[in-house]
Amino acid sequence: MSSNSAFHASDLVGRHIPRDMENLKENAFSSRLHIHQIHYDAASRSMLDPGFIPLDNSGDARPDWYEFWAIRKYLLTHELRDDHWYGFLSPKFALKTGLTARNVQDLLEVGDQQGANVGLALCHFNQIALFWNCFEQGNQVHPGLTEITEQWLQECGFDPDIRTIVNHTNNFTYCNYVFAKKAYWMDWLKLAEALFSVAEGRNCALKDKINALTRYTGSERSTPMKVFIQERIPAIVLSRSKFKIITTEHPGNHHSLSGKTLAHNYSHAFLAALNRLKLWYDVKRDVQYSNEFFQLRKLFLEASKDQ
Repeated sequence: MSSNSAFHASDLVGRHIPRDMENLKENAFSSRLHIHQIHYDAASRSMLDPGFIPLDNSGDARPDWYEFWAIRKYLLTHELRDDHWYGFLSPKFALKTGLTARNVQDLLEVGDQQGANVGLALCHFNQIALFWNCFEQGNQVHPGLTEITEQWLQECGFDPDIRTIVNHTNNFTYCNYVFAKKAYWMDWLKLAEALFSVAEGRNCALKDKINALTRYTGSERSTPMKVFIQERIPAIVLSRSKFKIITTEHPGNHHSLSGKTLAHNYSHAFLAALNRLKLWYDVKRDVQYSNEFFQLRKLFLEASKDQ
């Protein structure tokens, strides 16, 4: 660089700076955010956070896939950039997490500074904390989910061992509330395409199981099993690849099993302890922590019966 073009801090003295440097930095970071919020109709459109990018799914011919359809379509029709963040949220994101677009941007900005490539917005904290992993949880509310997932993975040439995955608030969230860079989404898409190929492919027993109806928690309606399998794809991706994850948590996530706050204040302490034991096991792989998790969970469930 020539001396004529060299920049020095002293050059700024006495000169008018048209824009604040912090704003320039923030705008530069914002240009790398592609966080979408999906809507289906006028009612869901009215729920969107203006800080997210609306993703119109009102012409969705396949509501049986829920948000999966919009996510898959976007990934198949857009070229992702390595250092940009992408996310696809449901209209109920704020209701389920208590978070805003500003909160998400702050999370990802910190993640960028720390070298993270995946961010998680936690929801259903109790379900993450209480079960060893999301497949154990899913199998309780959607009987057969674990076995069907194992069969699907084996059929498509993936490792079917999902029972040993341990989920905690540092490596999983529900509802596809994941923000990530290209590497994660390409791994997600491989599994998504494998699930889609079986669900939409030739007639067979596995296809029937994946498309079979199961109950939707908190609703009287029935939903295809494939919707709850795809919701757990992040658990598979994040357990098998070396991603650096940053996560956020909102106090409003802490609910009892029934969705109503437990009468005693110790409920959250129990759940936090369960979550922490799994995290320690995941890091140290010491069976002491897994044994303590199951013992503590038994005590918690017994105490919950009395509430």
